[in-house]
Amino acid sequence: MIVEFVEIIKNNRATTSLDGTSAASYALREVYINPDFVVCVRRDNFMKKNLSEGLLPESLDSQHEFSKIYLDGSRSGIDIVVVGDPEAVEKRLTAAKQSRKELLFG
Repeated sequence: MIVEFVEIIKNNRATTSLDGTSAASYALREVYINPDFVVCVRRDNFMKKNLSEGLLPESLDSQHEFSKIYLDGSRSGIDIVVVGDPEAVEKRLTAAKQSRKELLFG
């Protein structure tokens, strides 16, 4: 079973402030993850810092937590950042794995 999360993605363009410094801007999108390919889930404090600095979309609340999910692919792994603390992400992934119906051979 595939699990839906909200992913934080970095936009290609940066925002420039009045003092001339630039910062990355981020957006949200849906992502669907197969729990069988998850290698590890870690808390992402960098994204929490970006949230407190106002770099993330305004639709996110200051209480949101973020997790980095490491996925193992056929040739290389990827990592994505999703909204939610690691415990909540792990519960959703585990629930998806346990909800699968298995065919019994007799």
